[in-house]
Amino acid sequence: MKKIISRLVFSLLTVLWAYLIFYLSSLPDLSSSWPWIYDLIARKLGHIGVFGVLAYLLARTFDRREKEYLIFYFFAAVAYAVSDEWHQTGVVGRNGSGLDVVIDSIGIYSALSVYKNSLLSKFFGK
Repeated sequence: MKKIISRLVFSLLTVLWAYLIFYLSSLPDLSSSWPWIYDLIARKLGHIGVFGVLAYLLARTFDRREKEYLIFYFFAAVAYAVSDEWHQTGVVGRNGSGLDVVIDSIGIYSALSVYKNSLLSKFFGK
């Protein structure tokens, strides 16, 4: 029963997080008033962070750490990143970027590495 509730909670969180990404991509301008280089760095770190969280939530939904599942999580999250960039091509003031998908993939890969290795800490201690 606990596993079913956990799966439902993480499914809901994954969908809500994906919606947040979609919503943010719908905004015409997300730049700050910072100098352009700081704004650029903050936005790219944001890409890494939000897609890392998406991948982690997706992985926690199914809670399987086998290689085949990790590959599925990775490609599912990258597919969402591609669809997000494609979505931005239709938003006034935004544009889609293949480079952003690569940056998103860094966050996805990093989060899945953390997820995969978190099981090891249970066996080997801190």
